[in-house]
Amino acid sequence: MKIECKNCGKEIVIPDEKVKDVTKFVVTCPKCSARTLVDKTKISNQLEQSLLPETEIKVEYEPDNIPLGQKAAFLFLFDPNLSTEVKEFLEKHNYFVRDVQDVKEGLARFELNNYELVLLEESKESLILIKEINQWQLLKRRNTNVIVLGDKYKDFDQKSAFLWGVNFYLNKKSGNLSEKLEQCFFKYEKYLEHWKI
Repeated sequence: MKIECKNCGKEIVIPDEKVKDVTKFVVTCPKCSARTLVDKTKISNQLEQSLLPETEIKVEYEPDNIPLGQKAAFLFLFDPNLSTEVKEFLEKHNYFVRDVQDVKEGLARFELNNYELVLLEESKESLILIKEINQWQLLKRRNTNVIVLGDKYKDFDQKSAFLWGVNFYLNKKSGNLSEKLEQCFFKYEKYLEHWKI
């Protein structure tokens, strides 16, 4: 880990193994003896911010015009073939589909709309969106089926879904995506039955 002294600007290198089990610690600069409090959670947030596009373009988004009674799906998929397959599946199930390719637009869309389904392709950018989703109020989060499509784990792997903070993890390369999405819908509806009064 590299830290810059806020007093003199000297770069201080700290071996990761010395600070792996703590979130906050104090570093004394070897050059000027100034003490600096380091908060690793803030460094993590700065890393996430660095993943966002550098150019600050002010874009205002309108709320989605979702027809009354129709469910809405949010897609954050980069593979065009995967995106087409998922859109066709959702259109057959009468979903309004919002396809987003940009993290900032995605965050803005989450503020403006409620989606019953969120499908994200596994990426560093998706982590930013998932962090936002997992800060939603309990009822809003519970009423949103969040699915990650990746290629690192097997279908319906509970551990990977838990680590991602989502309802389901599907392997996008294992085939039968429509069938697996049907299973996700069925299992999610079963889960929701426990919360109905």
